Amino acid sequence: AVGTLVGALIGFLVIDVGPETHKIVGVLAATFIGGSVNFVAVSQALDVDGSTLIASAVAAQGVAGILYLSVLIAAPSMPFLKRWYADSNDEAPSDAPVGEKMFDGEGLQPSRVPACITFSLVVCAVSYVLAPVFRLPNYGILFITIITVAVATLAPGFTRRLHGGDSIGMLLVCVFIAGIGAQSNVGLLAGTAPVLLGFIGIVLAMHAFIILLVGRLFRLTLPEVLIGSNACALGAVTAAAHAGGKRWTSLVTPGILSGILGYVIANFIGVGLSGLLGG
Repeated sequence: AVGTLVGALIGFLVIDVGPETHKIVGVLAATFIGGSVNFVAVSQALDVDGSTLIASAVAAQGVAGILYLSVLIAAPSMPFLKRWYADSNDEAPSDAPVGEKMFDGEGLQPSRVPACITFSLVVCAVSYVLAPVFRLPNYGILFITIITVAVATLAPGFTRRLHGGDSIGMLLVCVFIAGIGAQSNVGLLAGTAPVLLGFIGIVLAMHAFIILLVGRLFRLTLPEVLIGSNACALGAVTAAAHAGGKRWTSLVTPGILSGILGYVIANFIGVGLSGLLGG
């Protein structure tokens, strides 16, 4: 996450997409510390103007994400990384069968959808009541994060019964992105997206440099570094799939937990970074 932040600060000095640049930098920094959910949350919290700019950012982060995942998958065969991590284990230890289920849960059940939606509406209502009280009327999303994490931490038995919330949330993320795309000017999109792709390239390059350097200093294995990078830059799901696909089964759960931590902190980092750069 520190590497991503450093890259975002450098990228801010390089790119310029107009008066909304500091907001887009905050949105993309949050995305590559958390994930697509943070993209939506921070873009709403910052009230980014212009659907074309948001659509360009969506397109750029999608392309960059695919390319970076390809690099992570190919990294163990790269000669210079083999030499750099030569005195560490080149394979992660395995403590579970390869075929073990990576995700548990009952999935989306119609009978539990009302409970998920009701819980979400109550949290949202309380958060947007509290935000003005603390003189932060535009940052209700941050209160949503705090309350949700607090409830999940203090009452895990309650939240464990809310199966299907992730499926509902992903559906709404897709609706949001589709709605943005429907309002976008394709001609303008072609002009802005490459610039944002260059910015993301700077962010991911600095992220990779710092995580490889720190991983080497702390004598981590290359698989641990790669899954950690995946969890931060791309998210819990791709980190788990990456670890499972490489048969680094002991890294599946750490990858998921690291990715979730990224989801939790990314909103605050994205909003804070935007305020710092735009202040």
